[in-house]
Amino acid sequence: MILFFALLSCTFASACYLMSGVWVNELGSIAYIQAHSKTGELTGYYTTAVGNASGNYELRGSFQVDACDPTFAFVVTWQNAAGQSNSTTAWSGVFINGTLYTTWLLTSQVSSSADVWQATKIGSNVFYKQ
Repeated sequence: MILFFALLSCTFASACYLMSGVWVNELGSIAYIQAHSKTGELTGYYTTAVGNASGNYELRGSFQVDACDPTFAFVVTWQNAAGQSNSTTAWSGVFINGTLYTTWLLTSQVSSSADVWQATKIGSNVFYKQ
């Protein structure tokens, strides 16, 4: 019975509320995320600490609204007023104990179908709430 009430204490709205905020990964990149509890939508912006990109970039994604440790995904297309890098990064992950564990795919523009094999890189990041 106690376990049942403990499970009830993790409401779906509280899980998404905890996802909202400023998140920094191990490289110093920052994700400013707003989680919308009714729609499961993630909005915000991303500032990278690596590569040639500068400034803020729009972040859009979604999360699983019916879970205490939701899965989620967000995407950043590296285009803003400062310039364009002809690439997009997608992060997919899980929110566990106040930490975002992600795997990312960075896809860059290539000039021919013969180069598609080298267009996408894969990696991982862990984001901690600030």
